[in-house]
Amino acid sequence: MRRPLVIGVGQRWRGDDAEGPRLVELLKGSMADLADFLVIEGDPLELLDHWEGRSCVVIIDAYEDSRQTGEVRHWCLSPQTAMTAQDLPFVTGGFSSHLVGLPETLRLGEALGRNPSEIHLLGIPAKNFALAQIPPPSTNGGRAAMENEVMQRVRNILNRGVGSCMSQE
Repeated sequence: MRRPLVIGVGQRWRGDDAEGPRLVELLKGSMADLADFLVIEGDPLELLDHWEGRSCVVIIDAYEDSRQTGEVRHWCLSPQTAMTAQDLPFVTGGFSSHLVGLPETLRLGEALGRNPSEIHLLGIPAKNFALAQIPPPSTNGGRAAMENEVMQRVRNILNRGVGSCMSQE
């Protein structure tokens, strides 16, 4: 069985959309012994090839936090939760910096039978997806707290292993 895969989805030059790749680079430094790491800045359809043969995948991606909750969201698609990509509460038909977005990719993977048995999707709250915007450096306490929360959630998922999708957090 292949190791879990942690994937950061987003474009580094689209403001807050860079959070997925940035956080994966941060995690890779401290968790390389627990999982493989990958950044996808282009077409999310690439995911279907990269996660082939894996049973557990963690995806970190920015989502438009229209309610301005500032919450890191966690959705788990698995037989244990009976949650599918159809149940995801965001981005389909809405804003995506890609021609085909993450929800559409997850739905296609389900239809083709190519999704891992367990997909953890961590949504990072975001506001700015403007082109040619470099995200500011991590200087404020709110961002540091979010980073710590994501790191802890990923560590918990990886330590629990497959079958850890018991409830949504």
